[in-house]
Amino acid sequence: MMTELYARQALLGTASNAALTVGTNDTTVGRAVKVGDYGLGTITVYTGAGLNDLTAFGYYYINGGFGTPAGYANGWLFTLPINTNYVIQDYRTEADGASFTRAKIAGTWQPWRMAYNTSNTSRASDGTLKAI
Repeated sequence: MMTELYARQALLGTASNAALTVGTNDTTVGRAVKVGDYGLGTITVYTGAGLNDLTAFGYYYINGGFGTPAGYANGWLFTLPINTNYVIQDYRTEADGASFTRAKIAGTWQPWRMAYNTSNTSRASDGTLKAI
């Protein structure tokens, strides 16, 4: 009976025997990811000291975070790192849906840059977009 059990368990693959992640941002190699880790399946509310510290991959809701674009304390953040020195952060504001992006390049954070869209541009008479 035990031989059959172990044979069946071996067919399940590595995820069935792997340790689960401990927290929503656990990056330990070999651990199986759960629903909600890294904001996948559910958003992680981040209330930490600042967005400069948030370099792990994930989707987050920022609640009054330090380091957000000026005037936009609450919103949604997507963080995409290569490593801790090279990171992209995309931020969508709760107030009006404005979109900002910044990058950490060689360990230095660049300023937030606002994306232009129909809410913050207008069309010139020739049909081209112009900033408001």
